[in-house]
Amino acid sequence: MLDTFVPSSVEIEAGARLLNAIADPANRPNPYPLYQTLREQPVWRDAGGAYVLGRYNDIKSLIHDPRLSSDPANSAQGGSALSFLNMDPPDHDRLRRMTMRHFGPPANASRLQRMTSVLRAMARMLIDRLSDRSEFDVVAEISYPFPGRVIADLLGVPREDETKFCAWAEAIAHASDRDSGYRSKEAERTFQELAGYIMGLINKRRRDAAGTTCSQAWSMTRRTEHCGPTRLSGSRFCCCWPATRPP
Repeated sequence: MLDTFVPSSVEIEAGARLLNAIADPANRPNPYPLYQTLREQPVWRDAGGAYVLGRYNDIKSLIHDPRLSSDPANSAQGGSALSFLNMDPPDHDRLRRMTMRHFGPPANASRLQRMTSVLRAMARMLIDRLSDRSEFDVVAEISYPFPGRVIADLLGVPREDETKFCAWAEAIAHASDRDSGYRSKEAERTFQELAGYIMGLINKRRRDAAGTTCSQAWSMTRRTEHCGPTRLSGSRFCCCWPATRPP
């Protein structure tokens, strides 16, 4: 598909306008008309050389195409993977399995059941604080902060550190935005700060009999995966956080 796509200068300009509009935070409350435009043709390309597809079957086909890579080292700009989200198999598959096994079945079948009362209390608190408002943004006020708090709780982040933790997380997530202007060196520095913080949590909780997700993961990883602490803590965080971001 991409091999035979040679856009004209007019098409490249139109593609750049569309992709910039999709990336514009002002359009995030209602991006769906832009998505509809994106689906009107199979492939778009902007002046920077990026190709963008918007049709499900095309995307599904490319995701399973071994000729494509998620590793920044294989891109024209170069770079290194900050987590397994930016790795290719087999490293991606190994780290993903290592990370996910602590969140639920089969390795931890009762975790979500044990958390039910805590999750209900978190949701109730977020809703109750809006009781005097006549209108509010459900995504910004509930849907976004709720999973963020759950993840912080799973990782054993103290309540007093949640603001700092979420700021780190948002900065790293922001680095994945197209044309965000967020420099890769800054992203890596923030990632290292967060990884160092999580390793501090692991060291603090390793002797806790119950343990947190982080301490359990580190204990098992030392025995089975031989994975470094920075990669483990980064993978643990990146596995969860992207799913909490608003569209």
